[in-house]
Amino acid sequence: MKKTLLLVLATLWLSACVSFPKGQWPSPNRPLVNYAVLGKVAIITPDKRDSANLYWQQQKQTFNLKLTSFLGTSVLSMEGEPGQVSLTNSEGTFKDTDAQYLLYQLTGWQLPVNDFPQWLKGQSGKRGMIVKKDSKGRIDTLQSEGWTIHYLRWTQAGGRDLPAMLDMSKDTIKIKLQINEWQPR
Repeated sequence: MKKTLLLVLATLWLSACVSFPKGQWPSPNRPLVNYAVLGKVAIITPDKRDSANLYWQQQKQTFNLKLTSFLGTSVLSMEGEPGQVSLTNSEGTFKDTDAQYLLYQLTGWQLPVNDFPQWLKGQSGKRGMIVKKDSKGRIDTLQSEGWTIHYLRWTQAGGRDLPAMLDMSKDTIKIKLQINEWQPR
């Protein structure tokens, strides 16, 4: 019985692992446009707390988001490119032109999907305002679209500093993001 249970758990864990084809890091003086991150996200509202494993892959203007439970069960997956996004969850596949709107309609989560690729890399984006920088010149605090983003920890990957831990908040929503691994695409 124990061996069967361990086998089932190992199978679930392995099936939860998302494999992205690896590429090469661009030189540090070139923009980072193709990458993937693996980590954990917690979404905290006055009504509830949700957490998931996060897999984000960015290929120029196209993104792929996967959220899984700690056991590896798919919570949702979302794919998008400019003007078109699809979200798949336990209820089916849904399409729209706005990622943030679609995610909110199906989950109730008001997540900054549209600005996320810039914030994820530690950049302000077009609408962001840098409030404070750290002693190394990296963003410490950023404000954008009503969100306040605090960069709590950084890591080195591909010869550049990249965020490893962020706290994001807007009104009564708090998002904690821990990035465990950066990968080139």
